[in-house]
Amino acid sequence: MPTPYQSVFVPTPLWGKTPYACLLMRYKKIQLPLRFANSGCINQWSSQRGAFLRVFQLAIFSVLLTFPPALGAEPVIWDYNTAAGMPDAWNGVETRVASEVKTPDNQTVLEINPVYGSEDLSWPSHINFWTRMTRYRDPKSVDVGFWAKGEPGTELHIRIVNECHATLSEVSKIPMTGEWQKVGFQEELRQPVGIRWVCLPRIMLGKVKAGQKFWLGPVSVRVVEVDAK
Repeated sequence: MPTPYQSVFVPTPLWGKTPYACLLMRYKKIQLPLRFANSGCINQWSSQRGAFLRVFQLAIFSVLLTFPPALGAEPVIWDYNTAAGMPDAWNGVETRVASEVKTPDNQTVLEINPVYGSEDLSWPSHINFWTRMTRYRDPKSVDVGFWAKGEPGTELHIRIVNECHATLSEVSKIPMTGEWQKVGFQEELRQPVGIRWVCLPRIMLGKVKAGQKFWLGPVSVRVVEVDAK
């Protein structure tokens, strides 16, 4: 004779279902032999498991509340030391960390090597420093700074664009001198920004021939918000 079964609901976390999955719970339906389901042991175990998960949820919530959304006070640093610290290279440009070169303040250097010259392309080679804008509440302007070096006669063009390639700032053209120079870029953002991803900044290669290299130090990006002090 088959063993009779009864459905029992057990508290279970929603692992991997949402960004905050570990904070949520559902009651999972399982089948247990009737003699176990009616014994009272499973009810006690279920209650203990539910209590443990609730304590775990409260602990996670307290940790999240310790780290509120960024206010834009601290800059984001692209230092090229990890995969997350590397920009995207587009339209015929190669990049690598030049371990044999350092900035004047002894920082890591990104070497940029254009495969094509400006006259060979209808759209310039460029590198993108993507930033998720949802981390900011009300972005107003940006302050970008980095060391740069390139051959005399070449230029770096800097601007801010969003993931739909809409321009959010004016373009700043920086002529290279053959020596290290400190580049600063401060611009108001065209409103509304209203999108998740923005190039902060996009750096385009201007007046360049194939093989004319550029070198960049770490890029510091500070987003100033409307309510920032």
